[in-house]
Amino acid sequence: MRKRPLLVLFFILFTLSCLIKPKKSPIEQYIEQSGRNENCGVVQGVLSSITEKENSLELSIKQASFWKSKSKKYFIKKILVYLKKESIQEELHLGNQVQVVGSIESFQKPTNLGQFNEYDYYKGKKYDCKMFADRIVIKVHRKSKLEEEIRKCKLQWQNICEKQLPKSQAGVIEAMVLGEKSNLDCGIKRLYQTNGIGHIMAISGLHISFLGMGIYKLLKRLGMNETGAVILSVLTIFLYGMMTGFSVSAVRAIIMLATALFARLIGRTYDMLSAMALSGMITVMYSPLQARNSGFLLSYGAIIGIGCCYPILKKTFQSKSKLIDSILVTFSVQIVIIPIVAWFYYEIPLYGFFLNLLVLPVMSLLLASSILGIFSTYIHPAIGRFLFGTVHIILRYYEILCKTVIKLPFSNLVIGKPRKIQLALYCIFIVSILLFLAKKKKRGLFFLLPICFLILSPIPSHQLEVTFLDVGQGDSIFFKSGKTSYLMDGGSSDVKQVGTYRILPFLKAKGIRKLDYMIVSHTDRDHINGLIEILERVEKKEFRVGYLMLPKILNFDHSYKKLEKLAEKANVKVYYIEKGMKWEKEKLKVLCLHPNKNFLVSDKNECSMILSLQYGFFRMLLTGDVEQEGEKEILSHLKTHDVLKIAHHGSKSSSTEKFLEKVNPKIGVISCGFNNAYGHPHKEVIERMKKRKIKLYNTSLNGAIDIISDGKKIKILMNRKKK
Repeated sequence: MRKRPLLVLFFILFTLSCLIKPKKSPIEQYIEQSGRNENCGVVQGVLSSITEKENSLELSIKQASFWKSKSKKYFIKKILVYLKKESIQEELHLGNQVQVVGSIESFQKPTNLGQFNEYDYYKGKKYDCKMFADRIVIKVHRKSKLEEEIRKCKLQWQNICEKQLPKSQAGVIEAMVLGEKSNLDCGIKRLYQTNGIGHIMAISGLHISFLGMGIYKLLKRLGMNETGAVILSVLTIFLYGMMTGFSVSAVRAIIMLATALFARLIGRTYDMLSAMALSGMITVMYSPLQARNSGFLLSYGAIIGIGCCYPILKKTFQSKSKLIDSILVTFSVQIVIIPIVAWFYYEIPLYGFFLNLLVLPVMSLLLASSILGIFSTYIHPAIGRFLFGTVHIILRYYEILCKTVIKLPFSNLVIGKPRKIQLALYCIFIVSILLFLAKKKKRGLFFLLPICFLILSPIPSHQLEVTFLDVGQGDSIFFKSGKTSYLMDGGSSDVKQVGTYRILPFLKAKGIRKLDYMIVSHTDRDHINGLIEILERVEKKEFRVGYLMLPKILNFDHSYKKLEKLAEKANVKVYYIEKGMKWEKEKLKVLCLHPNKNFLVSDKNECSMILSLQYGFFRMLLTGDVEQEGEKEILSHLKTHDVLKIAHHGSKSSSTEKFLEKVNPKIGVISCGFNNAYGHPHKEVIERMKKRKIKLYNTSLNGAIDIISDGKKIKILMNRKKK
C-alpha cells in the first residue's frame, strides 16, 4: 500500500462515495411537490444521444430547461426522453436544439426488495429526470459533426451485423462490439447471465486492449514513431468509447490502457493497480453514485482479483502450465466478484467458473472476426460473410454450452440478497486465507476458499413472514413459514412485466429457489399477469413452482383456462380450492373461507378466494377483490383477525361496516397504484378504517409492506415512507 498511494486514495474516495446521499436538484423538488397532472410542460435543450427501439426512441437532452406556460423555468443537466417514432416530423441529428412537450417524472427508487434501482442508475449517469413526450420540434438545426458522424458509422455497422447474422446473434455482437443493447434478445441475455458469462456482452478491457494495442502495434510496424503511435492509439480508443457510450467498464479500460501507453512513452513502469486506482478516482469524482453501480463494482472487482489475489495464488502453486494459470486467474476474479453478484443478482452460477474457462479462450477470435467482418464488408461482402461465419459458429458454441450447463443439477444457486454482516465476514475470511497463503505458501489452504461461499448462504427464519409487494395497481402477497413459501396473486394494470421486473427479483432476493404454492384469488389481469410470466419461466426451467391453486368455481373464463394450460406445460400440479379446505405446514394453518363451489355470480371479484392464515395466536385475512356479496357469504362463520388485506384495492364497494365489525382488525393493508385512475383507496373506506381505529398501510405510499410475527408479537416494516 505504501508503494501505491493512489490505491489508498481510491479506496478512501470510494468509501466516501458510497456514503454520499445525492442532493435533489430543483427540478426533482418541483416534481415531488407537484401532482402528476401538473408535471406536463415543455423541455428545450441540446440533443446529445439517440437510441432507436422498435417503435420508439430514447433521447438524451442536455443543458435543458423545463417550464409550463408563464411559470418559472427549471434548469436540467440532462433528461431522458421517451418518444414514439410516429411523433417525429423531421430527421433528428445530434447537436440539434430541440423542444419536446410531455410529462416529466422522477426516476423511481426501489419499493420492493430486489427491485432495480432506477434512481441510482440514472443519477449516476448524470440524468435529473425523465419525460414521456407527445411531440418534438427542432428549434435550431445545428449538428455536432464528430458525434453525428460517429453515430452514423455505428448505425452502418449495426446494419452490417443485422444483414450478416441471425437477429439474436446480431443483437449479441451489437452489444459486445458496439455497446448497443437495445436489440439484445432477452432470452439470450438471460441465458448468458444465468450461466455467469453475461460479462462478455459488456465493453471491457478485452475490447479496449484488443483495439488499442492492435492499432499501436500496427502503427509501430508501419514505421511510426512512439509518440505518434501512442497518441493515435489513445485517440482511437477514446473515439471507440464515444461510439459505445462510455460505459463504466469501458472508461476504466480506456484510462488504464492510456496510462500503460503513456508510461511506455515516457519510460516509466506500468502498475496495473495504480492505473485502476487512477481510473476509479476519476470516475467517482465525476459521478459519486457510480460507486454503487453493479457494472463499476464488477469491473473494478475483477481487476482487484487479478492484481491482488492472482499473484498470491501463482506464487503458492508455482506452476508453469498455461491451463493452471488460466484457472488461477479465473478463480481470482470469481472469489472477488461473487459477493457482488450475490448482492445485485441474488444467485450464483455454480458452473460459471468452468464455463468461463471454455468461453474466454475464444473471445479474442470472436472479437477479431466481428470487427474485421464489419470492415471487410466494405471491401467485399463475401469476405465479410466468411468472417461472420466464424462469429456464427462461436456464438452457437456459446449457446449450446449454456443450454447444456443450465440443465445440470444446481446450475444456478439462488442464495438471496446477503446481509451486510455476511459480506463483511466473507471479505475477512478471504483476506485472512490469502494473507496466510502469502506467508506460508501451503497449497492445502487454497481448498478452504470455496467454503467462503457458505457464508453467503440464506439465514433461515423461524417466524411467519408476509410481504405485500408494491406492484402498482394490482395485488401480490408473499408469505413464508419455515421453508414453505406461498405467493397469492401477482399482477398489475399499470406496471409492465411486473412478474419479470418486480415479483421474480423479489423472490430471488428472498432466496426462494422454488415457490411451493402459487395461489390465484381470481383471474383479473391485475392479479395474474405476473403469475403468467413466472409460469412461462417455469416452462423454460428458469424457475420452479410446486403447486398452482385455483378457486373451484363454475364460471371460469379464458384466463382461468390459460393458467391451467400453462401449469400443464410447466409440469406444475393444479389444486382446486373451495370453502372449508384447509392445510397446515410448519406451524402455519391456512383455511379457505370462500368461494363455495356452488356460489355463482356474474362478477368475478365476488368469487375471489378468501384465505385465513393462522400462526400461533396471530391471524391474517386475505380477501382478493371480494365485494359485498362475497363478504355476506362468510359473515356467519368469520372470526376476528389481527391483519386484514383490504379488498379490491380499497374500493368503496368492499370492506363494509358489518364485515369490518366481524373481522375487527388492528391493521389494514391496501395494495394500489400511486395516483391511480380509479381513485383507490376511496375516501369512504379510509373513513371506515379511521372510525374503527384500524392502522392503515398503503403500498402506493409505503412501498412493500413486511409483516413479521412469531405467533404473538407483530412487527411491521415499510420499504419507503412517502411525504
